[in-house]
Amino acid sequence: MANNKLAIGIDLGGTHLSAVLVNQSGQIKRKKAITFSKPPDGKQGIHLIKKLVSELINKSTYQHLAGIGLAIPGCVDADKGVVLADSPNLIGWRGTNIKKPLEKEFKIQAVMDNDANLAAWGEKQWGAGKKVRNLICLTLGTGVGGGIIIDNKIYRGSHFYAAEIGHMMVKADG
Repeated sequence: MANNKLAIGIDLGGTHLSAVLVNQSGQIKRKKAITFSKPPDGKQGIHLIKKLVSELINKSTYQHLAGIGLAIPGCVDADKGVVLADSPNLIGWRGTNIKKPLEKEFKIQAVMDNDANLAAWGEKQWGAGKKVRNLICLTLGTGVGGGIIIDNKIYRGSHFYAAEIGHMMVKADG
């Protein structure tokens, strides 16, 4: 990002949806959140994500916006921006493409990945893992997750399930 560039970070969880507008140093400029008792499905979720992003930006911030990043639990194809399988805490997201609708709506690059992978990447870039090439990060929230960094790259595995160490869903609502 150039010196005056901003980015939006979005965290989708089992009990909340949070969004922040940050500068290139990671300093939070604005933040918004929605708490829910029952998580939205993919269609509802995209609507809520667009709403939060719209609330964070205005004409002066939009021109400096470098991109949107989304952290989502479960199995995610980071390249295509598609949720591959429902996670235990988010039902109705399988097959949802989040990347395309965000890029179409806001005319800016959007990226997404598994939330624990992005937590590991955050530690690698700005936290405890800053000076190492390899690390493992465990996340505890509504669920349990993990992220692995090998040779300064996120390790996703052959089917995007690497480090999914938390509870795995066998049967929806089972």
